[in-house]
Amino acid sequence: MSLVANQSRLRIMILAYSISPVRGSEYSVGWNHVTQMSKFCDLTVIYGLAGDHMGDIEEIENYLQKNGEISNVRFIAIRPSLIARLLNSPNRKGFLVYSFYLAYKVWHRQAARKAQSLLASESFDLVHYLCPIGYREPGFLWQFDIPYVWGPIGGMVPTRSLNGAPRSTISIWKTRLKNLTNAIQLRLSRRVPKAIARADKLVAATSDNAEIIKARFGRDPQVLPENAIPNDWIQHEFKGGQTTVGSCVRLIWIGSLDARKSPDLLIDALKRVSASNWHIDLIGDGSLRSTLVTMIAAAGLGDKVTLTGLIPRSEVKKLMKGADLHIITSMNEANPTVLWEAMASGVPTISLEHCGMRDTICGSCGVLIPMSDYQETCDLIASEIDRFVNDSKILANKKSGVLSCAETHLWSNRANTWLKIYNEAIESHLSNKTRA
Repeated sequence: MSLVANQSRLRIMILAYSISPVRGSEYSVGWNHVTQMSKFCDLTVIYGLAGDHMGDIEEIENYLQKNGEISNVRFIAIRPSLIARLLNSPNRKGFLVYSFYLAYKVWHRQAARKAQSLLASESFDLVHYLCPIGYREPGFLWQFDIPYVWGPIGGMVPTRSLNGAPRSTISIWKTRLKNLTNAIQLRLSRRVPKAIARADKLVAATSDNAEIIKARFGRDPQVLPENAIPNDWIQHEFKGGQTTVGSCVRLIWIGSLDARKSPDLLIDALKRVSASNWHIDLIGDGSLRSTLVTMIAAAGLGDKVTLTGLIPRSEVKKLMKGADLHIITSMNEANPTVLWEAMASGVPTISLEHCGMRDTICGSCGVLIPMSDYQETCDLIASEIDRFVNDSKILANKKSGVLSCAETHLWSNRANTWLKIYNEAIESHLSNKTRA
């Protein structure tokens, strides 16, 4: 097993369970990292999901058949064993969804066996456990004697809630149970602290996850969002002139219509907006859709709010590029892909002040809303929307600032950061072996 820290192109094994060229969220974390870092490194990518469920890998296969192999990238699919498929069966059918984690652990053992075989027959400089970013399943690749990077890591932060939020008893207890389970896993997991201690370089997706890692495990990870902006996403034309005094200001919200994303918070805020020259597209679907339909009708916002449902990604991008203001109301996130899409399109964002949004959004590219009680938060969101709708100069200045901020989050810059992380991990591993 050769460890060559100063070669021109590092040979890296990446574990990216979820990866797809046509999906967002965790899938895009893997895809964007691999396609961007392949410009600088030779990558072997072990994966298991490019579709809806474990073992669905057609999206990768179809892409490669249509577009050809990606230079410097070798994809290795790990298909779930019979045991993994049986364990995941309840999850596929929509009940006992936590059975997935049992199947996922089995899948990781399969991935580790494949990795061990590759390490025995080929030379690699480093292993990187990339995604999903959740900490709960650390896998087994950290057990091998090779420089090891884990991250960006997320999922450690409890889901927030606003006092006085109109949540059902079931929803409240689901959130409490999830947070309790999360706390228990952090305390009792045997492999998580071992994997964190073993990693030559740790990366946290957000500053609040980094704080938990430092407090609980004594490691000080580098903070780096799990995704970035591909250079070809950037809309270089300045959009400030598109919003003139009196014209309709286009708002946009994207996400699952569920309690975690809190679209009902947005509707309650929109009821308080005094300006009239605005319209919003709510893109997505989920369990709160019927509730939102009722809320919109009761508030008399039928001509102001469009519930698009699930629409093709190309249409989402089109609506984003035509938008003037983007809004995030999530109670728990890492760094949502829609934030990068908004920045790339020159669209400022209003968001609650927590999670990855707190790390990324600044006064130049958006507004952070302090989290207080539900009613006050609604008032603050409404006030900011009114401010942007009523003053086209403020909106134009924010749009200009967004594109400036976006430059700092381009993948062309992020790639250099990852190369530095990789080389630091290699140096740390070699140094530790020398001291041992």
